[in-house]
Amino acid sequence: MSNSRERSMVKAVKCLAVTGLCLLALFQATQARSNFELFLVSGYPSSDPDIQVPTRLYRVSPEDRHLSMILELLPGSTEAAFIRAYPDLRRLVVATPHFRPKRIFVVDMNHPCVPTEVNLEYGGAFIPISVFVLDTPSEGLCLALTSISLQTRLLKHLDFSLLTGKQVALDASALTFARIPGAPGVAIDDTSYPLLGLRIDASGFLKLAWWDETGERLIDMGWPRLPHGTRALMKNDARWPVLGQSAPPVMSLATCWIATATLDLISARRENDNGKLVFRVLNKSEGTWHDVKFPGQEVGALTQLKPFGHWLAGVPVGKRIKEFTPELVNRVKTEGRVHDNRFVNLLYANPRPELFLYNTQTDQSFTIDTGDIESEVLLIDNNQVYYRVKDRLYRSTIREGRVEPPELVAQDPALTGVYWAFMGPACQAAGDQGEK
Repeated sequence: MSNSRERSMVKAVKCLAVTGLCLLALFQATQARSNFELFLVSGYPSSDPDIQVPTRLYRVSPEDRHLSMILELLPGSTEAAFIRAYPDLRRLVVATPHFRPKRIFVVDMNHPCVPTEVNLEYGGAFIPISVFVLDTPSEGLCLALTSISLQTRLLKHLDFSLLTGKQVALDASALTFARIPGAPGVAIDDTSYPLLGLRIDASGFLKLAWWDETGERLIDMGWPRLPHGTRALMKNDARWPVLGQSAPPVMSLATCWIATATLDLISARRENDNGKLVFRVLNKSEGTWHDVKFPGQEVGALTQLKPFGHWLAGVPVGKRIKEFTPELVNRVKTEGRVHDNRFVNLLYANPRPELFLYNTQTDQSFTIDTGDIESEVLLIDNNQVYYRVKDRLYRSTIREGRVEPPELVAQDPALTGVYWAFMGPACQAAGDQGEK
């Protein structure tokens, strides 16, 4: 009886010790999280020499709500090939130059003030048409580029270690660990949506068409079967998916794809001849597909969707404008942005002065009326949404099924070049050297 009581006491002490360690870990994590602050990233991937936006890391000065520069990755005179933010992988990736990226800057969001610079090792010249970051079991974080040769116009697939910059040989199944941030900013990058070829097998499963030195091959992404009948997909149903003006060939379908650790989104089919586009979202935790129609998603204009964990955010748009009307020309002149290509490209998308949020876990949608078409969501962190309206930064809380009134976080001219944001531990600013 005594031994039994002693064993029970030992078990109780062990349980208390484990509970204490768990509480301590939770406390430490909470304390570390409380030390986090908002970082903002400016930049503009473009080969246009007239557009010079430096790629910089900023923080908000709480004293005056202005931006303070932490560091400069690229000066405005150096073109950026792409800028990608991956909050779930805790990485920001910047590449230069535009047509032949060789230098890569990697910012660890857990150590934002100490970026890593690597040089990619490859020969030849090419244009990257799709950019992925892969979290691979064998090589760690890797950068995957689908490129088109300037000489042969052939597609090629290259993988690089983000630690060494050297090419690595990855199995095609590594794509199941891909992270794709979707549109990096409102109307600033032509490669916002990676376009891929999809095949549908007889059972309704999707397979990805990939390219390498040996030619095209199919990859099983491990996606569950699509929710609609196989026969409709196998026949001449040109509604799914649709990205171009003409119907894609049956069984070889172009689609856009964005992904995080918790969701995959693919596009799209028309609901009817004049209807809105329907997207399919995979909830990875449940393994189920959902059909989603985003507001203002007209044929010919794809919303610039940005994923944040299990959230999707975007700008409602109408049918893409081919030519400016006199009203739009006057609007640009009135705004004083006639020479700003970012703003002009934004107008072509015919946006509304609104933002929308979609929670893939709860199937809830929210709309934020910003009153200005030059606005976008920069970050959704837990139940906090940060969004920019011209040179002003706002924060709203999503609580009890609604978006609460916004709080002004910062106002600074440098915010007009900011399109990305992330949360990270506080670090020493370089001083007020940023553009004001």
